[in-house]
Amino acid sequence: MTRVLRAAADSGADAVHPGYGYLVAHPVSEEVAGLDLVRETFRIAEGEALGYGDPRARGHALQFRVYAEDPGQGFAAARGTVRTRRPPSAPGVRLDSGVGQGSVVVPAFGTLLAKLIVPGASRAEALQRARRALREFEVAGMPTNLSLLRTIVRDEAFAPPDPSRPFSVHTEWIESREVPA
Repeated sequence: MTRVLRAAADSGADAVHPGYGYLVAHPVSEEVAGLDLVRETFRIAEGEALGYGDPRARGHALQFRVYAEDPGQGFAAARGTVRTRRPPSAPGVRLDSGVGQGSVVVPAFGTLLAKLIVPGASRAEALQRARRALREFEVAGMPTNLSLLRTIVRDEAFAPPDPSRPFSVHTEWIESREVPA
């Protein structure tokens, strides 16, 4: 990793990252594949061999991005000080966050508060665990999209009661629902 960072510095780069989409999605891929993709990226960049074939997918994982945004006001970015932050205690969930109690959130620096990653042996199990984790997760001090995320995991279009039925979410799905305040 040192060699990669040194080469980046020598080239005048301010930051090294493999692309925005990778940064957004890697926790779900890590849960399902059982690999630390960031570590693997640096390991391979150092010239090490991949050393394994395609990882076997295991189960299902969902990621929820918790923002300081107000769904009832067109997802307007919110500002404030995190007065209360109670992460979920549900077993097996992963919470990636750099924001804690006392943190000041300013929209100019981004409103992402946390990424909640919930794995399960199946989509149904991951959804069941996600409902509990989202119910337990508390943030106070500014509006957040937690109420929207709680609504989504209970909606039959996203979480059909019959697991054999596909979910019917489409690109305008959110706009077709009443968004909780």
